[in-house]
Amino acid sequence: AAIQSKMNGESPWSNTPIRAALDTANGYAGLKDATRPNYVLLITDGQETCDSDTAACIQSVKNLRANNIKTFVVGFGSGVDAAVLNQAAIEGGTAKPQSPYYYKADNQADLQAALDAIAAIVAAGPCTVPGKFGLCAVGEKECINLQVVCTQKVFPSAEVCDGKDNDCDGTVDDGIAPRNCTTTCGS
Repeated sequence: AAIQSKMNGESPWSNTPIRAALDTANGYAGLKDATRPNYVLLITDGQETCDSDTAACIQSVKNLRANNIKTFVVGFGSGVDAAVLNQAAIEGGTAKPQSPYYYKADNQADLQAALDAIAAIVAAGPCTVPGKFGLCAVGEKECINLQVVCTQKVFPSAEVCDGKDNDCDGTVDDGIAPRNCTTTCGS
């Protein structure tokens, strides 16, 4: 109710203090919890207007990232600075794989789709890459074209005696010459 009341008191075309909002988020103690991932969601319908220094906005995103806080970026409508939002998404560690790197929303349906995709990523953990074996089966959920997909993050490497399927062929510690790998020490 308090949020809705505050929102009702605002009007469109007011200032867009992106940098100040990001700096305030960076000072919030709740985002300093190292036991879990921490995120900021920046949704803007305009361009930085309070200090008009876009480099300062990007630095604020970098400062968040330096504190292990990722920043998701949503540009709502046509009044945004796409170049700044793209850079913010890249520096924030949440860039989509292709431009625009931020989540672009031109209407309520686009905004809901963007928020759903972000929520899926935030709620996601590791995933299993279909058709892959061993270490190559461990993936990470990512949003690609507003779809959550499991992306392979580990690729085949030479097999070593470590109790893992490094070459991703479905067999652990196979083909290690000149001796069989029977213990973690390879003896």
